[in-house]
Amino acid sequence: KGSLLIYLYSIILNIVFGVSLVSLFVRLPQRRSSIVLIFSLGILVGLTCLGAIYGVIAFFFQAVYDLRLIIDTIITVTVFIFAWRKKTFKQIVHFISSFRRIDIRRIDIFDLIIIFYGIFWMCKFIENLIFSQPDGGWDAWAMWNLKSRTLMLSGGDISTVMLNGYEHSDYPLLLPYINARMLQSYGSITTIVPQITVFLFYISYMGIFMSSIALLKGRISAYCIMLLVFAAPYQMVILAKQTACGPLFTMFLALVFVTYFNETSVKEASAETEENKHRYHISYIIVGVLLGSLIMIKNEGLLLTIAFLSAYFLFRFMEKRFSLIPKELLKICMGAFVFLILFFAVKICYPVENDVISGKTLERLKQLFDITRYKLIGIYLFKEIISDNWLWLPILLSIAPFVLGLIPNWKKATILILLPVFIAFVGYMAIYLITPHDLNWHLDTSFDRIIAHITPAYLIYLIAISKKPRSSISCANLYRAVAAHQKDVCTRG
Repeated sequence: KGSLLIYLYSIILNIVFGVSLVSLFVRLPQRRSSIVLIFSLGILVGLTCLGAIYGVIAFFFQAVYDLRLIIDTIITVTVFIFAWRKKTFKQIVHFISSFRRIDIRRIDIFDLIIIFYGIFWMCKFIENLIFSQPDGGWDAWAMWNLKSRTLMLSGGDISTVMLNGYEHSDYPLLLPYINARMLQSYGSITTIVPQITVFLFYISYMGIFMSSIALLKGRISAYCIMLLVFAAPYQMVILAKQTACGPLFTMFLALVFVTYFNETSVKEASAETEENKHRYHISYIIVGVLLGSLIMIKNEGLLLTIAFLSAYFLFRFMEKRFSLIPKELLKICMGAFVFLILFFAVKICYPVENDVISGKTLERLKQLFDITRYKLIGIYLFKEIISDNWLWLPILLSIAPFVLGLIPNWKKATILILLPVFIAFVGYMAIYLITPHDLNWHLDTSFDRIIAHITPAYLIYLIAISKKPRSSISCANLYRAVAAHQKDVCTRG
């Protein structure tokens, strides 16, 4: 049983839990972009974590399945109280209270233009969800949302999904868990619930993307990139299809940015003073949550996880800071614990072959030496770049920094973004080489989606290596200025 009020309460639990958890492990300077990042990341973390908890209850603890909302409430309240006692909400509360002091006469007209521009595209996204693709397309209706409806109607019985011969039964079930939890709260089958879920992922994606640019290069750079990215809104189209691809590229974007930002700007600021060392920090527990979410959202998430961990180990070896690896891996495992337990439990109890791992895998590896398959993939990629209406964007931005004379701002930590993207791309191409399906059909039906998985992270990489204009202030300098201002205010007080 459920109702609209219970459903709205479930959404609030997602946001409160996620923001509380993120605020515990992510501490950034007092900036608007920092607050946007915490809220956007909180929405993403709240959806995935409570979705995974629903899966754990449905799989391991069917006896308390009807008490799942109470369990969610207890967990959320516990995390909230812990965050409140740690005073991690201080910067959020201070930021919200600052709106009372806004002078309308001094509002930047450029800010207003961007706000209305963002609202316009948000309305376009809602229109696309409600009128153009209310069911999200065939994949969503016949696979992702079908599994959600089945879980909801069966009372969380995972065997009904794994044993009924549904399409791609080898896919992890995090997105169906999220939607089944929401449908159960609502109390009936409706297309509105998956639409609202994907809308929350859309808000999270845009918030993480724009706040990451603002933290790296400043507000004006974020606005300019926002204008360009919204002009080719392919990520918006992918999200509107209500499949796991949208959440997947959102998680991957958040993962590479949070790790890179922690290893560069945050550590630069923390090195300045002992006070900043405690003030600015991003815990690897959040990295673990994002990695666990990637593994549980789709099969491709496992490839992206391997790509990221490869880059992480290489980066630590380049830095020769081997002592950090055990500590950080422990935190990653803590963050990913629930996801990993659920992932392996389902795989062990319901072993299902997929396109890559099956009894004929060794036989298909011979296709790696078939030159004609390389040519076919290369020709298809060239045609996509020439004819597609959005793939030109990452290609154009790849050469823009050099054409405009902006000297690349390369740092060792940049490989935490570039290498996962590169390994993921090579991995996707290798899967095409050994696919058991017709290669032309497989390329036509999936190439645009797998490129969408890595494009947001690649754009962040291009932004990270571009040198900022001379008039802009570096992140570390800005942190120092903010810290000095706060210290001055405290002294006067």
